[in-house]
Amino acid sequence: MFPIKSSSFNSNSSPSFDINKINSIAGVEFKKIINDIQHQLFFDPDLNHQHHMYILNNHNSIEDSFIQFVYNRINQATIPSDLYEHLMNNLNKFSSYYKCIDIYSDINHRSGVH
Repeated sequence: MFPIKSSSFNSNSSPSFDINKINSIAGVEFKKIINDIQHQLFFDPDLNHQHHMYILNNHNSIEDSFIQFVYNRINQATIPSDLYEHLMNNLNKFSSYYKCIDIYSDINHRSGVH
């Protein structure tokens, strides 16, 4: 099971979490997810080799299908609504830090190069 940093749960929108309850619920759900994706690196079968290499070579990029996968798993999870909202807020915040790559992404354009 992955350790959950309590600082990641410090949110103004949901300050009344019981960290032990979260650890228990999240641990079960995380184990299910890890078992489902054990050796999976990419999630979109339509991405080509260039997309894969772009994601691997650019630390600020992430596969859009991975974000969608996590979103779907949170929606399928049997968790309390306050935890659901907290996870969705964290997922939105997390994905905003990355350039989400899908088959329509322009991966040939370099920032700052015209």
